[in-house]
Amino acid sequence: MKNTRRTFSFIVTGLVLLALMAVPAFAQFDEPEEAPDQQQQPPEAQDPMQQPEAPQVDVDSEELDRFAGAMNEVQEIQIDSQAQIESQIEASELDQQRFQEIHSASINPQVEVPEDVSDSEQAAYDELLDDLVEVEQDAQEQMQQAVQDQGLDVERFNEIATAIQQDDELWQRLQERME
Repeated sequence: MKNTRRTFSFIVTGLVLLALMAVPAFAQFDEPEEAPDQQQQPPEAQDPMQQPEAPQVDVDSEELDRFAGAMNEVQEIQIDSQAQIESQIEASELDQQRFQEIHSASINPQVEVPEDVSDSEQAAYDELLDDLVEVEQDAQEQMQQAVQDQGLDVERFNEIATAIQQDDELWQRLQERME
């Protein structure tokens, strides 16, 4: 169940970004790996100073069913878009490690651009990044539509998602619907 909550947190993070309609920074390439102990901690075991107070959200059975349907769709969209991103990186002139090196330097002023980046590598990076941004924007539009198709707006979906992460009873109700 801990891995399910971790996946759920990933989905919620994606939807919060969706709600803000932020331009993706492809953080999955730039974030350092968490220590194994930190990865397996359930949210309630983490430092309470890092957890915002759980909002009081009333969710009836019908709305929770719609949320579960939307969440399943969103998860499928995220899996598909991640596969597209990986496929496009593999098909490019750059391998994933080289893409990550160049990308990290381009978005983080504290990371120096590798001196050995050739003009062709830079051009390949620029083209690939444009393609990846397009995939991510398309995925965000699809996720938004999936939520709306279930009769929810993104803001309400995010409210419910945040509450589920922090409310064990609501989490259990969701799990029952997703089995």
